[in-house]
Amino acid sequence: MTFQMTPMIGDATETGCVKFVWPVKDVEDTRKENPMVNCGKDGKEKVVIPFNSDNKFMLSVHHQHEGYNDKRFMLCMKGASERVLARCDRIMYNGEEKALDENEKKKVFAAIENLADRGERVLAFA
Repeated sequence: MTFQMTPMIGDATETGCVKFVWPVKDVEDTRKENPMVNCGKDGKEKVVIPFNSDNKFMLSVHHQHEGYNDKRFMLCMKGASERVLARCDRIMYNGEEKALDENEKKKVFAAIENLADRGERVLAFA
């Protein structure tokens, strides 16, 4: 399956994330299927916590798959591994969901440290 990638603007982290996902699923389709939740008096403000150096994560809330009439929501978070993992109790390995207990956290942090030692930038997603 091949998708036509549209030109991207944004920082290297954002465009890298999009390029990573694009071969698996068309990112534009995913955005259409999961629109951001709007709030505020004018209904145009997005439900988002932007990244900042204190939080070290960003968060957004989306309608899940069925659009604006669906009552299910999806919270998306990305950022520093320790900040994101601190808010998680499950993890997915090879398509299988597992409890994120202390033993699993040690494994994850060992893998993160290994990547960081090789100069890789590591982000977590939830």
